[in-house]
Order: sequence, then structure tokens, then C-alpha cells
Amino acid sequence: MQVAVALARARVLVVPAVQQSQKSNEQHLPPELQKLWRLFQKNNCHVMALQIIKKLYVMVYGGAMEPLLEIKGLNVDINGLQILNLREQTITIQEGDIVGIIGENGAGKSTFINCLIDKINYKGKIVRNYSLDKLGIQFQTNNYNKLMKVFELIQIISHKSKFDSSLKSQIDKFDITELLNKRIEKLSIGEQQRLTLFLVLYLNPEILIFDELTTGLDYKKRTKILDIVKTYSQGKTVLTVTHYYEELNDWVNKILILHKGDLVFWGTFDNLKETFKHYSIVTLSTDDFYNLPKELKNINTVSVDDKTCGLIVADEYHQEEILRSLSRSNIRFQINPNSIYNLYMLAMKNFIEKKEA
Repeated sequence: MQVAVALARARVLVVPAVQQSQKSNEQHLPPELQKLWRLFQKNNCHVMALQIIKKLYVMVYGGAMEPLLEIKGLNVDINGLQILNLREQTITIQEGDIVGIIGENGAGKSTFINCLIDKINYKGKIVRNYSLDKLGIQFQTNNYNKLMKVFELIQIISHKSKFDSSLKSQIDKFDITELLNKRIEKLSIGEQQRLTLFLVLYLNPEILIFDELTTGLDYKKRTKILDIVKTYSQGKTVLTVTHYYEELNDWVNKILILHKGDLVFWGTFDNLKETFKHYSIVTLSTDDFYNLPKELKNINTVSVDDKTCGLIVADEYHQEEILRSLSRSNIRFQINPNSIYNLYMLAMKNFIEKKEA
């Protein structure tokens, strides 16, 4: 019902504009569509809102909305060593996009983020259509004054007393009440992560960058922090680097995969799922793989690691056939349902095969 109301409101706001306006060169979201966006926000339909507004913008104003961030041909060399090379690729990030950035250690994820904030030198072109005061960044490590107490740092950032009721409410949400009287140098890595995240979100920036958001947190704290971040990030633009791929489920709408500085995949999450469509991946040891029964010899496979191989399953019926065959041969296996990590492995397989061709 809420979506229907919002769509009805969209017609009221946009149809007259179609009838009355000439095609405009205006690059930013017009007032009519700003109102529509706010309406969708209230109805908690942010992703749908953005998709519809983009289409309406093209229909009314004749041309795509200006990207918030556009990266072209990004390249980073340090002492002659290539760290990042996106070649002639263009990465376009629109307002409201939530981008998951994944890849193994050394893939170039943090380097990519450092380029976006001009922290390191690079070749290529980065067009930023936002002011720096709208940007909030959470790094894995931060250069706080180690002798300062937590509540002192919070007071400096928030300009409020630690006894302020609104501030106290936010502090409680992030489980940092017990840290207030600790000196920064006494905080664990996980505690520093929670403090930094609190400081970033408290300032309510429009663009959020997270570099390993939940590193150093146990599962319970990681889940709670992630729920808070997802709530805070509604309607905002987010770039998040993570090794916990499952964190991206039901959150991101775009995925960037990097490998040793190369671009493996860039596009929508839906496109990633469509490109590497599968039902599951059945994993087994590489030793058992070489002893597969004859009927499974030609099955499509993916390398998981040095000791594990995966059989790519197309559908439920295909999986049943594979499991029967493996069971008859007394081969131990594990079923891995369709997941972001599976998609990552399949994207990597495709990238390596193309590179070696």
C-alpha cells in the first residue's frame, strides 16, 4: 500500500512536468523529484525510489542524472609496482547506490578507497560531484590522540557534553558506554572500530565509506553493528569494503570485485547473479576430485583453494544426481547454496580463464 501511494504521488508530481516542461539541461535532481524522494524515504522504499526517480528524470528532463562519482582508467603504481589498474574501465556511482567492494588480501580494495579520497597519487580521472563535508569515512586504523579519553574525543566531535540525553542515547546504541573513561591507547581493535563508526554515523554524512566495517568484532557485535549501519545508511550513498561477503546480502545494489589490482567485475548485484547463475556448489577434496565417477568427469568445476574443488550445480535436479553419484562412490562432500561467495568464486574463475586464454 505504501509503495502504491508513493507511485500515485509520483504521477501527480511528474506527469504535469512532462506536459509543461521543455527538455532541461539541469544536472541535479529537480525540486519535484526531491519531494518524491523524500516521500519514498518516509515509506522506507529507498532502492525502489532511486530506480524509479532515475527513469522519471530521463523521461522528464531528457538525459541521465549526473553521477555522484565517476572513475575512469584508474591506475596506481608504487615504486614501479602496479597496485591498481582498472585500464580503460569506467565506474559510475549514482546517489543512493550501495556498493560492496570485495576481493582477497592485496586485491587493491583499500588502494581504491584511498584514491577516492585523494590519500595517494594515481593516474586516471575521478569526478566527484559532492563536497567533502558530506563524506564520512571509517578506516581500519585511525590516528587518534592515544592519551585522550573516549568521552573527550566524542565531546570534541559532537560539541556536546557526555551527559547530553540525545548523545547518550546514541552512545548506548553502539555499546560504547563502558568505554567512555578509557584512554584511546587502551582500546582493543574492535573497540576502536565501534568508536570510529559511532563518530562517523553521529555526524550523519550523505556519503559513507567503510573499510572493513566489522573487523575485530565477535559475531554478536558484528551483527548488531551491521543492523545499525543498514538503518543509518538508508537513502545514503555507501561504499563498503569487507571480507564478510554475507554482510552484503539484502543491502548492496552494486558489486566491485578486484584481484591483484585488476577489475574482475563491476555492475549491479542482479547482473552478477544473472551472469553467474547457479543453484549451488558442491565441494570436495582435490584428491577425491581426481577419483570422480565417470558420469561426473565432464561437470563444470571451480577451484575453491589448494585442497578443495567445487562442482557447479545448475538446478535442484542436477544436484540430486550429483549427490547420488558421490554417495555411491563414498566421496565426502559439502553443499554450498547460492551465495555471494559462490558468485565471487565463479567471477574469479571467469576472469582467470579469460586472462589465460
